Amino acid sequence: MKDEKFIVYENPILHRENNGSDIVVTNADNVIVNAIEVPEHLYVCDFCNDDIDVQTDEGLPISVFVLNNSHALCPKCTKQCFTYDITMLDRLGWCGCCTNDKADRYLYIEKDNMHTPGARFNTQEQADWFGDMYAGFTGRELFCIQGELSEPLQQND
Repeated sequence: MKDEKFIVYENPILHRENNGSDIVVTNADNVIVNAIEVPEHLYVCDFCNDDIDVQTDEGLPISVFVLNNSHALCPKCTKQCFTYDITMLDRLGWCGCCTNDKADRYLYIEKDNMHTPGARFNTQEQADWFGDMYAGFTGRELFCIQGELSEPLQQND
């Protein structure tokens, strides 16, 4: 069985612009019977159907966590998934199509006396949310550094 993994869309609106946002309906023979256009800014949690914020009031993108690159989840459901499998916290991937070069809050993980980049966010609020969740589940602190990254985040395979 393949391990489940979150892919983080740093800029979810850009992700939809790059990949399309239509919902495609197929029949049993996998023939397209309908395509429903979805606004690029509309993200809904695939578990609880709550709206997912994708942008701050100031226009900064808010990262969206997408389970197995197919199920967008709200922060509450994302946290619940980590509750069931905390090892997913060390298996985050970052979508290469919607990287936000302006994101400057890096969370570093200390492991084996080395600091490696684990996450990057646009807002201090989201960095704090993820850092607190990570520390709460793993007992390991993340170091938040604002500025430039010394090595790239792991891209989605």
